[in-house]
Amino acid sequence: MENLERITKTKEGHEVKNLRFKTLDNIIVGLVKDPIFGKENLHEGFVSCQWTKYGKPIRNNKGREEFILELS
Repeated sequence: MENLERITKTKEGHEVKNLRFKTLDNIIVGLVKDPIFGKENLHEGFVSCQWTKYGKPIRNNKGREEFILELS
């Protein structure tokens, strides 16, 4: 998980930032620019998101296929 700082977008082009891997929980956490729930006047439209170590969104964003990370 050493290349997380190089990832800036999801597969569908949504901007991500502050990605880090939490080893105890075995997940990736960070912020993603959400066109549906994000508000431009609040954190510039970014919302928190969690991903599996394979880049698939979980918890609050489960099922949001547009947030899948390109990890390769």
